[in-house]
Amino acid sequence: MKIAAREINNFVKSPNAQARVILLYGPERGLLSERLETIGKTVCPDLNDPFNVIKLDASQVIEDPARLMDEAQAISMMGGDRLIIIRDAGNTFTNALKAYLKTPSQESLVLIEGGELDARSSLRLCCEKDKNAAAIPCYMESDRDIAGVIREKLSSYGINPDRDAVTYLSQNLTGNRNFMYAELEKIALYLGAFNADFAAPQPLNYELAATIISDGGNVNYDDLIYALCDGQKDKALSAFDRLVAEGTEPIAIHRAIQRHLRRLLITKERVLAGGTIFEATKKLKPPLFFKVQDQFSRQVQNWSKPRLVQAIGRINDVEAKCKTTGYNNITLTAQTILALAK
Repeated sequence: MKIAAREINNFVKSPNAQARVILLYGPERGLLSERLETIGKTVCPDLNDPFNVIKLDASQVIEDPARLMDEAQAISMMGGDRLIIIRDAGNTFTNALKAYLKTPSQESLVLIEGGELDARSSLRLCCEKDKNAAAIPCYMESDRDIAGVIREKLSSYGINPDRDAVTYLSQNLTGNRNFMYAELEKIALYLGAFNADFAAPQPLNYELAATIISDGGNVNYDDLIYALCDGQKDKALSAFDRLVAEGTEPIAIHRAIQRHLRRLLITKERVLAGGTIFEATKKLKPPLFFKVQDQFSRQVQNWSKPRLVQAIGRINDVEAKCKTTGYNNITLTAQTILALAK
């Protein structure tokens, strides 16, 4: 069965009992791992349980197709349903899965970790079309969805962020769910959320959020976008390489560049309408972090409106191409960064 985007969160929390096999696929590995854990714990609260949780590489099942059925039909020594996790599955796993789906176990749930499977993937199509299976995509979420996750996570720490803080965090912590959680935990540590005398709810405004994130020494999107818009191509590429090494999706990088260019364009239009740069930047939401105010103002002066419009169009085109099968997302994005920096 194919799960609609609006139904994914509810399905993850409470999977359809008819789906005895669930495939999770896509480039957002942090989100994939989180969803796999959430689904897995509906079967077994401890995913390290040696009796009820079996972890196999897809290659093990491909070499011995009967292995999956044997594990699924085995009776737990401790009682209860069993969970079988298949790692690193691709299209070569499809035949073994089809054989299993003819008579799937009703006492075992099979969770499959897939990679970036396109719409023609035989493994993905198998799980989307079979009534006893389901396929769940794990792509970068919208800013709105990410903002909701950030609010929920910070709330669990007893922290109450304002709107500008959430906007800033959702724009700077996208593309890698594990990295985002680590940064939110850092904020909680900074505010003392783990201290016994922590007084909740602790407020978090934009300035404080930006200070904590920027002071952590982690590469963020600002390193890339400000170098790019200053024409410092080597520095921009270096920041891009580090973001990719951290597991950030190219699509997240495109959107960060888009947002910055649009903020420059909005400010440029306000200046051209008769305002000062200082007045125009003060109207931006979320506000500019004080460390980059001078640099942003200089970029507003240096970029013309036509060039900003052209740059936004170019980065939009690149994002569309990266969603098309056959393009190397990282190479294409790097080439675009070089072109824009020039």
